[in-house]
Order: sequence, then structure tokens, then C-alpha cells
Amino acid sequence: MSRNIALLLVFVLTVSSIVSVLPVKAEARTIVVPVDFGTIQAAINAANEGDTIFVKKGTYQEKQLIISKTISLTGEDLNHTTINLDPPLVEKRILTYIHWDWDVAIKINAEVAISNLTIAALGNIISVNGTKIKITGNNLRTTNSYIGIIGDGDEIQVIGNLIASSGLQIQGSNQTIAQNTIPQGSIYCSGRYNKIIGNNFSNSSDNQIDVVDSFNLIYGNTITQSQGFGVKIRAEAASNIIAKNSIDGGAGVSVERGNDNLIVANKISNCYVGIEVMWGSNNTFYANYIENTIEAARLGYDESKIGRSKKGPAAYNNSVYHNNFINNTQQAIDWNWLSTNYWDYGGEGNYWSDYGGADWNFDGIGDSPYFLSEAISHYAESHQGKDRYPLMAPFNISYVSVELPDWAADVSEIIKDLPHFDLPEHPTPFPTAWIIIVTGLVGATVIVLVLAYVVKVKKSRLSKLE
Repeated sequence: MSRNIALLLVFVLTVSSIVSVLPVKAEARTIVVPVDFGTIQAAINAANEGDTIFVKKGTYQEKQLIISKTISLTGEDLNHTTINLDPPLVEKRILTYIHWDWDVAIKINAEVAISNLTIAALGNIISVNGTKIKITGNNLRTTNSYIGIIGDGDEIQVIGNLIASSGLQIQGSNQTIAQNTIPQGSIYCSGRYNKIIGNNFSNSSDNQIDVVDSFNLIYGNTITQSQGFGVKIRAEAASNIIAKNSIDGGAGVSVERGNDNLIVANKISNCYVGIEVMWGSNNTFYANYIENTIEAARLGYDESKIGRSKKGPAAYNNSVYHNNFINNTQQAIDWNWLSTNYWDYGGEGNYWSDYGGADWNFDGIGDSPYFLSEAISHYAESHQGKDRYPLMAPFNISYVSVELPDWAADVSEIIKDLPHFDLPEHPTPFPTAWIIIVTGLVGATVIVLVLAYVVKVKKSRLSKLE
């Protein structure tokens, strides 16, 4: 019995000694600046993984912030918690040209969350390198020639910021760039499965949203007075969805060497070009509203201006249907030489505000085709694109639904809360055939009444003579 008790004691002591050397994970702390540390970088240096650095109201002068651990950095009050950054000058090289410029003000190399801060910097503000970095609800300010957020990584979230700079340049996949206000800036996005949603742009001298890869969602952005395109798809990017964006001024949506992209339910107005395809195929333009542009739709480019050796289908097998083309200088141009673009689908085409045809069978489809704005001729070949089934009334695109792909399901709540843009009401035109019929009936009725009156007058006169 005593031997068993001794063995039990040995076992208990052994287990307790093992447990005593196991590491104990420290509880996450909240470090307060300036209470615990006088500077934000000092607080970052002292923080452990998972800690929160809470910055009280005030203005803080820092040289540069470098964050290489998983922490949260948050301000007490967005409008009254300001970090002014003055990063060092570093040598930079462009090919053989060497110059000095400011280093990035905040360098992030870990899973970091930054929120509720006003951050002003010389040079580029934030560089990101890693996964699941979150930059939400901040005011970022620099001169327009510098970038607000630059870098690469996956699952980065940039949500609800005011970014007063030249914008964002981010590479990577599964990123969410949503509900930011970007005056005079743009978004350059390289990577797949990214979501650019509900951002507000204005007064940029460049393309506002520039996408150079496939499988991205560009949804519900508001773009005004851009000098470039509101949305540009290029570099053979494919299978992107450009939906429910509002673009006013500048140019609309461009696909340059892109295939299988869906452009649906966008409102484009007061632009020099509404939609265009340059060297792309199998793109679909469906249920867009295009008004008061110089060239509403342009597929391909005028190849007669380049050499014979480059003759080829610049834009082919693209589909354009159920769009409303309202009061544009040139409604549509199809510069396609060797193949076909389709201006209708399933027996229905587009609504053209200048279509003058009739609809004698009253099915809502014009009885004669709508010919596009410009005929083309190339080396004895001639062709003029046409919509075979023009709509007699505007297509109702206000509530066109866009099915989100599985990889965009995580932003469905953001999309649900986006403001809905209303389209101008255009009264349904009275069918031309009905106008002719009614006019004929009215005319015939008038003639019958006149003849009846004449007969009555003659009878009255004859009766008096008798």
C-alpha cells in the first residue's frame, strides 16, 4: 500500500512540474497614449501580440510608424485625434535616375487594424504587406501626388475612410475596398476576387477604378467629373462584374483587351464616351442607362487609321441589349471588321430615343431595325451594325437584380445598405402605329361629320325651295 502511495506522489509531482513549465498566454492589454507611453511608436514597441493601442484625443507628432506585430491602433475621436508624420527621406531609383523622396509614413507588416484616426503625412501614407489588415473609418491626408494606401496582401479591408490623396494601389486577392470617399484620387487593383463597392470619387485626372485582373466585383460606386474613365478593365482581364455604378462626367466604362466581363445596370451620363470595348470579346452590356454623351457606345476602334497589317477583329462577339440610349450625339458605333457584335438578344434589343419606326403588331418591338450611328468601310468591305429588335419604350433597369458570385457573398450586407440611385422617368412613347390609326380614325370621323353636315345643309335648302 505504501508503495502505491509513493508511486502516486511521484506521478503527481511529475505532472505538476510539466504543467509549471508550459507557457501561459498573456491576456491582451489596452495601452493608452499618452498615459502609458508618450509616443505612439513607443507604445507599439512595448505592445504584445493582440494588444490594443488606444490614442486619446490630441495631436501627435511622429517621424514614422513601423508595425510588425498583430495589434489594433485606434483613436478616441476621429476628428480630434490626429497623427502628423514626417518620415525620413530615402534614396529612390527609377531605372538609372536616382532621387530622394519621403519614405512611407506607416509601414504595416502584420495583421493590424487601424481605425478612427486622422493621419496626415508627407509622401505616401500607409504601406501594407500581409493578410487580413484592416484600415477602417480614418481620415488620410497627403498631397495629391502621393498615395494613400499602397502595397500587397490578401483579405485586406479598406472600409469607410476619407482618403485625400491620389488614392489606392493594392495588389492581392479577396480584398474589400468599400464605402470610402476619395476626392481627386483613384483605385488601382491587381488581383482576383476583390470587391470595390460603394466608394465615392470626384474630380480625378485619371481612370477612377483601374482593374487589371479577373474575377473582381465593381459595384455601386459613385463617380463624378473624372477626366478619365470611371471604370477601366484592361490587361486581358476577364469575368469581372461592373454593376450599378453611377458615372457622371468624363467617360463611362472601358474594356481594353478584356473578355467575358458583365457590365450591367450602370447609370452613365454627360460623358464623352459611355461604354467602349477595345480589343475584347464575349463581353455583355446589359440594362445600362446612357444619357447625354457624345458617343454612347463604341465597340472597336477605327482601324482605317492604322496599317493594313493590323487588320483584325478589334471587338467581336460582344452583346449589347436592354440598354437605354437617351439623347446621345452618336448613339452607337460598331467598328468591327471581320466578325460580329450583337445589338439584341432573344428577340429584344435596346431602347433608342431617336428611333422613328412603327410597331404595327403592338408587341413593344419596332418592326424595322435601328441602324447604328456610323457605317464603316474597309478595303471594299462595308457594314453597318444594327439592332434588329429595337424597344419601343425604355427598359426598366432600376430594379435589375445582380446575382453575386460565391466569392462575393461576404459583402452582401454592405451592398444591401448602399443607396439606390433613381433613374429619370421617361414617358412610354405612344406607339407610332397607334398614332397613325388614331389619326386616321379622327380624320375619317371628321370627314364623315363634314359630309353629314353638308348633306344636312343641302337637304335644308331643298326643303325651303319646295
